[in-house]
Amino acid sequence: WHKVQQQVELDLGRTLPDNRFLQPHGPLFGPLRDVLCAYATLRPAIGYAQGMCHVAAMLLLHMPPSQALVALVNLLDTRHFPAFCLVHAERIGRYADGMLR
Repeated sequence: WHKVQQQVELDLGRTLPDNRFLQPHGPLFGPLRDVLCAYATLRPAIGYAQGMCHVAAMLLLHMPPSQALVALVNLLDTRHFPAFCLVHAERIGRYADGMLR
């Protein structure tokens, strides 16, 4: 769990750094951390993957944290996203092959 928290903390400062709402003292900085940690807790098999912060940030800019979490879970649990989050090369290849046909 400590490793997940470290990765989230590392990415928080890199997430839309020019957006004042997401800067360390901005109103969405804490909620972004909370949403990402909650997702990692709800989906421990996936945990946190670099880049999730950008998706969660965009959701938080448009909805309250509780709705952003639900939207993030629903978005990342669909079709091919878990394979990409887990960097599951074989499954990613199957999806790519299917898209090219």
